[in-house]
Amino acid sequence: MRFNKQELQALASQTSQNFDKEGVLTFRERQDGFFRRSEGCSLRWFRLRGNLLFYLKGPEPWYEPMGVIVLGHHRVKTQPPDENGHWPFQIVWDNGVSYRMAAHHESERTLWLEAIQMAPYDNIKAQIASLRDRLNKIRPHVDIATYRLQRGIVTDMNEVPLCELALSCDNLLCDTHGRPPSPLVVLYVRYPKGLCVRYGTTEVVEPCSNPCFSKTILFRASDGLTGDAVVRIVVYDVKERVSETTVPMGYTSLTLATIQDSQRVRVALSTRENKTVGFVTVNGWSLEPSYIGSPIHTDKTVDIHRIQCHRRAHSLPPRLGLKLKFPSYGNVLKQNFVNSHQVTYRFHSGLGGDITVHEVMAEAKICFQLPAELLNMFIQREKELLEQLLSVGEICGHWQHKQLELVGAHVALLKHYCRCRRCLASPEAHFKPSAKKEHVSLEFAPINLHLQRMWVHNDTLNKSGFHDVITAGAFAVHTNKNERTGGLIRLVQQAKDVNSTKAAIDSATANKIQAEYDTVVAIRTLRDEIADGAARVCMYVQAGRGEEATAVVDDIKSKVKKMITLWDPNAIEESLSVIGWPQKISNESEIQTMCTIKRLIEQLTSSDTHSSDCDTLSSCSSSKDPSPTTDPPPLSSSAPNINKNLEFHNDYFESERKLFNHSFRSVRSQTPKLNEQCRSLDANNEYGSVELSYKCLDLSTGKKTSSHSQDMGETDPAVKESNLSCLKHLATELQEALEAYSSTAVDAAQCKASLELLETHAARLLTSARALVSRASVAHAALRLRCEPAQWTRDHAQLQARRDKCFSQALTTVTAGLVSWLCGANAHIVSLLSSGLGPLCGFEGLLSLYAAERAMWGDMAVAVEDLHTVQFTLTKSDHNNVLPRVSGTRGSLVVHIPISDSLYAKFTNKEHLTFTITAVFFNIGVNEKATLAEALGETTPQYHSNCDNYDRLHKYYLKYCKVCPQDHTARASSRTKPLEEVMENLRIAVHKKVPKNVEVLHLAALATRLMNGIRFTSCKSAKDRTGMSVTLEQCSILASEYHLADTEMRKALAIMRSEGCRRENTFKNIGVRKYAFTKKQVAALPEDYRPPPGTFSSSQT
Repeated sequence: MRFNKQELQALASQTSQNFDKEGVLTFRERQDGFFRRSEGCSLRWFRLRGNLLFYLKGPEPWYEPMGVIVLGHHRVKTQPPDENGHWPFQIVWDNGVSYRMAAHHESERTLWLEAIQMAPYDNIKAQIASLRDRLNKIRPHVDIATYRLQRGIVTDMNEVPLCELALSCDNLLCDTHGRPPSPLVVLYVRYPKGLCVRYGTTEVVEPCSNPCFSKTILFRASDGLTGDAVVRIVVYDVKERVSETTVPMGYTSLTLATIQDSQRVRVALSTRENKTVGFVTVNGWSLEPSYIGSPIHTDKTVDIHRIQCHRRAHSLPPRLGLKLKFPSYGNVLKQNFVNSHQVTYRFHSGLGGDITVHEVMAEAKICFQLPAELLNMFIQREKELLEQLLSVGEICGHWQHKQLELVGAHVALLKHYCRCRRCLASPEAHFKPSAKKEHVSLEFAPINLHLQRMWVHNDTLNKSGFHDVITAGAFAVHTNKNERTGGLIRLVQQAKDVNSTKAAIDSATANKIQAEYDTVVAIRTLRDEIADGAARVCMYVQAGRGEEATAVVDDIKSKVKKMITLWDPNAIEESLSVIGWPQKISNESEIQTMCTIKRLIEQLTSSDTHSSDCDTLSSCSSSKDPSPTTDPPPLSSSAPNINKNLEFHNDYFESERKLFNHSFRSVRSQTPKLNEQCRSLDANNEYGSVELSYKCLDLSTGKKTSSHSQDMGETDPAVKESNLSCLKHLATELQEALEAYSSTAVDAAQCKASLELLETHAARLLTSARALVSRASVAHAALRLRCEPAQWTRDHAQLQARRDKCFSQALTTVTAGLVSWLCGANAHIVSLLSSGLGPLCGFEGLLSLYAAERAMWGDMAVAVEDLHTVQFTLTKSDHNNVLPRVSGTRGSLVVHIPISDSLYAKFTNKEHLTFTITAVFFNIGVNEKATLAEALGETTPQYHSNCDNYDRLHKYYLKYCKVCPQDHTARASSRTKPLEEVMENLRIAVHKKVPKNVEVLHLAALATRLMNGIRFTSCKSAKDRTGMSVTLEQCSILASEYHLADTEMRKALAIMRSEGCRRENTFKNIGVRKYAFTKKQVAALPEDYRPPPGTFSSSQT
């Protein structure tokens, strides 16, 4: 155990009233002689305080302290009086250590024994708990968070408070050594029924007798407060900030009505003995009665930035006649974010006025809802691929073994997706704490996702505005704790390595399979569109709208022609002939297909190699018919891109060919030429004909084998010609069905044919279209069985699942940021989206490239890149359309974001409601692991990635200057640099190779804000390092845009970190209001990123 000698000496030298027991005892101790050491008895003055027993050098209290005995886990033994008439006793520990001492009288020894028995820390702690319980029975005492939770009170961001209080003290008494106190003010509210609630606190001001507190306290009507409520103001002296040890100094009580009616009240602080220990000044700001407790509804008469209402007392001096400023957050923000925590401050500006700051932290409702929707899409894709593999029916030989292996990979992935979706299905859960970041079932949800919003108003400048930052944990798979590679970047790079023969063959196979799958998707989409068109034709004919029915029929004709163009009988016959033609392919019943699934799953679970992969889906079938030869109808018309080498997009990975281990310029690599040769769809997504060579590839050796090998069997030319004729007949039958349907539809539109006849021909047309889709799906499954190795499928599934998890976290986070951005008072939203530029999303990372965080960085870099192909569409907000939702497929995702009617009406061209984002990701490690990474030279990938992202940001900057040429110059002030200068400084900073170059993060954040972008900040769990970064950015905004006084900068930073929303964020995640830093970790952080003393400890994150 370590002690601070000076602190112990100061504690032992205090006045007598600070000790529990003191007096003279005879102390038997070792004495050092000239030749030997012996034991002797000395008279010492003993002092007991808590569990510390001090003894002095002499028998009087003015002697110097000599030593201390720490009491705890000890025993006390008494002995009979000795020959000197003393009453001895011993303090003994289990390890053999003992202290012997004696009192002069028996009664004195009894008092010492009682005091020593009660001295251990456990006894003191139990006494405190007992006294607190007794006090709560007499006067129930809870904090405001518990009170709201018990009564189901939900904090509304738009609720206007009853009043706002700012406190200051003066003439607080010093201690006996003349040292001023470290005051902390706590406000208690006593309700009429006797319940006492700890309603709010101020920050702790370092030793000062005349403190002025910057943190203010809001009183809300939703908490049941009325004018009769008694507000008790208690001032504490904080003795030790780490353990939050406080001593009450004095108190006073006022009614809430008195505070509301009086603008400035100065009252005395007194102790229980009615001794005055100082004064407290209460400054209150109240609203007119018509506004009290009422939520704000945005309309034309209310300022969307703030609400200013004069105080009731209009006869006060002008300096005191301030107005209460309160922002309006809007209903859309309230509908998308919940469980808000709000902290308010008032700082002094360099211009002599006040700066009102409202800091809000809220959870995003889509934290679990959006990943669940993505999982539905992923599950649908796996079901489609599983049905395609089973649609080939009964096959024999090694083909059946390959079929079981491929089915096993899809079933394992489907099982994992279903379990994750089930865990995300809770409608009331909106938050994933960092303590659950390693839960496998919650990996699709972002960690610690919050909106950090700051609203600021400067009285002197009459300037106000919102400033948002979205905080979330790194978009990574946090269960891979032992991974020391580059994460997804490394895995994708290995899969795209053009110098690897195996990777090239795998890429060629994947593109070949993808080409045919694109054809299947196109045919299936056309089939569904034809079905929808036929239904509309019947509706128009029944309504007597002949012209509209004729137009739809023409559209159906064009779609059928496209379907026939995509139909390639030769390729399909070649694929099916390899594994043997299924005996029966029809669309009789989906139940029979489920029976096939059940049968194959049972075979799979009985296999030793795949027993752990498949124990589900057997309940999908309710039929006992084991026939596996039927072909099921497809489950969905919009199948995702599956085997496309895991490419959501290509621009970031195709620009360079350098490998990860060499230059690692981010994750760019050149796609093999085979990719270009095997593409089936052009850039305009027009469905063209697909002509592929379906020669079988032996992927295990990388060699081509003959299609007439022994395994495949040799096809008889007559049989081949017969099969080809059957396939061509399907297209002919579809053409005939179309002609019959179109002529009947025209006659029905002219009332020359009955509706029943039209429906009959429509059913024939759809049956013919389904037959084409069925054969194409079977051919695609056959190609997979022929060309796709089972090991490649399993590796592909693992990589795809990991990328899905990271992408889900990134998409949920960026959607939350877009919602807050669209709810802000940003006048340039319409101009940005109308220009086709889209918003800028600036991601700030604080990850080190050492050990596990290196993989997290790689995962996050790929996840941010994958956001570029997502389309976002703005829709009108109503009662049924409140939260964002996802539609489309994996390769073409569309996120629908509801917005207010007023913003929606500003878009004259509705095509501008759809846009994409530009995402940039800058990462700089700041902790002690970043120091190790820089010492080992492992930050080169980070350097190149930052350079690449600067290039992208600079391209966006050039486009932004054309769209908004005057915006960035108008926003520049005396304290804010112009955007042009910021970009130049960022270019210089990015190319500097200096340790922990946090200037890159500061300049990138400033450039994002100047271009009206959206800010995102992440570390491993978005709790500790993110808290330091967010508070630093908020104070930088106050200083640069709202003229926060230079003397207030460090003070504001310390207050936000010790009393602001980020301190509450630590409690929500780990149950402790401490940042998880040790002293060594704090010393390794840059100076601006260090938490205040007493706000951190080595907590488990």
